[in-house]
Amino acid sequence: MKKHWRQSLFRIVLWISAEIVLNLLNLDTLSDYSEFLFEKPSHLLSGPRIVLSQPLQLS
Repeated sequence: MKKHWRQSLFRIVLWISAEIVLNLLNLDTLSDYSEFLFEKPSHLLSGPRIVLSQPLQLS
């Protein structure tokens, strides 16, 4: 349990320090992109989508 807290604390401190450094270098969009890469896709959780389309009517 103690190791889990240390690992979590290390990750949080690393993430915050990376955010600060990248923000100071005006590379904040790069850090936002990394968050996008590691984020779990939420569109997979919403279920299948049904798309209805109408046939083209040519005159």
